[in-house]
Amino acid sequence: MLIEARQQAIYEVLRRRGSARTTELSDELGISQMTIRRDLNALARRGLVRRLHGGAALTGPPNALTSTGAGAVAELPRKMAIAREAFAFLVPDQVLYLDGSTTCRELAKLLPNDLGLRVVTDSLDTVLELHARAGVEVTLLGGVLQRKDRVGNTFAGSLALENAAKIGVDLCFSSACAFAEDHIGNPDMAGVEVRRSMLRNARRRFLLADSTKYGKRGYIELCTWREVDVLVTDEGLTAQRLEGVAAQDVEILIAALGVSAPQTP
Repeated sequence: MLIEARQQAIYEVLRRRGSARTTELSDELGISQMTIRRDLNALARRGLVRRLHGGAALTGPPNALTSTGAGAVAELPRKMAIAREAFAFLVPDQVLYLDGSTTCRELAKLLPNDLGLRVVTDSLDTVLELHARAGVEVTLLGGVLQRKDRVGNTFAGSLALENAAKIGVDLCFSSACAFAEDHIGNPDMAGVEVRRSMLRNARRRFLLADSTKYGKRGYIELCTWREVDVLVTDEGLTAQRLEGVAAQDVEILIAALGVSAPQTP
């Protein structure tokens, strides 16, 4: 079992029960107790579980691992792999935009304290993820909070748009619910205008989209491939299948599943 899938399985048991002993998790999942302990420690470092003597308990609400619904949980290993691939582009003193997607939240979890990074976001989830990261400066665009699972608790409205129009970033990381060689889509207008503004104001623009989104169409067009420099997806798609996208002068990166995440200081 891949590392991400294994940790997801452990988390799901804790989500159902609230707490569990290492021996119980080992018996239920067929994983060695040593591996269970390592995975619990990794989940604890991410703030998702609290270690107890002989086991662990869930921290926070039952949906702490993701705020964007069951589909996001199911594809979490893909999103984590894409976030790791995107992480490789970070260098000291950059300004980043992260949208409210689960994939961008996974990238936020990887941001280190020692690069002097500044993050601009319209996502409450991203702010909460980074609030204790003293070495990362966070700017929230403001506006009206959209309390909907599918938009990841993002801010929208005229204030968010006005602020977004004034800010330039080095790297813009955005996601989409659907993409094909002729389409990049969103399920509705939630967050679209802010992301379009940040795409216009970025030196380099990344679309982070897992392979399950390929071939689907969103109700609203988010942007065109002319506004994307790099597509980061996962190994559920091959470069050959994405030739139509590559032909539009878009760099394509295929993230491998099951690779260890970089350590966050």
